Amino acid sequence: MSQYPITLTGRLTRDPILTKTSTGAYKAKLRVASSRRIPDRQADAGVDNTEGHNTKAPQWRDVDHLYIDVEMWNQFAINVRKSLAKGMPLVIVGSLVTEQWRDDQGADHFRTYIKAQYVGLDLNRHVIGTKRLVPQYNQENIAVPELGDNAIEPDVDHSLPQQQVGAGDTAADTAADRYLAAQAAAARGGEEEAFDAEVEEEAAEGESATVNA
Repeated sequence: MSQYPITLTGRLTRDPILTKTSTGAYKAKLRVASSRRIPDRQADAGVDNTEGHNTKAPQWRDVDHLYIDVEMWNQFAINVRKSLAKGMPLVIVGSLVTEQWRDDQGADHFRTYIKAQYVGLDLNRHVIGTKRLVPQYNQENIAVPELGDNAIEPDVDHSLPQQQVGAGDTAADTAADRYLAAQAAAARGGEEEAFDAEVEEEAAEGESATVNA
């Protein structure tokens, strides 16, 4: 079946988290809160003047609350980390993805998130500036992420030597994620390096618990 993109509007519940994988790829994760706003008819039911007209300002309330993770990779991830902050209103276009994996105890875990294709800022209450980035390519014609003039450090760095004691991907990584990570490794001219599988598994467990809460 074809997977059609969805559009979601909401606000960032925290600053974006930028992770550098053991292969040198970058991944950003957003936590977005969204809801549907409807008129609060009970609050608007009062009559304030002799003509019977309600002069109160309309009251609204939020229903159908949704909290969901949003992920993007490489240059997209770096741009998001450098541009967005907690509380900003966003418009997101992407695909819903549900991952399933089984831990060492045989328990099944599920995680649903949005794999973003586009992320934009709602300009109803914001004014922004822009800077166009020129893509950089290596000898294999693979795009290399550019940190820009104001380089930022990853919030989580799995490429550090002290974390290279295991091997493999996280249990929650999709095949597409592994493909992107392999591309990043090729761009750096090296093979995939080992990392701390225990740390990655704990991170995956934490993500699952947050989404399922």
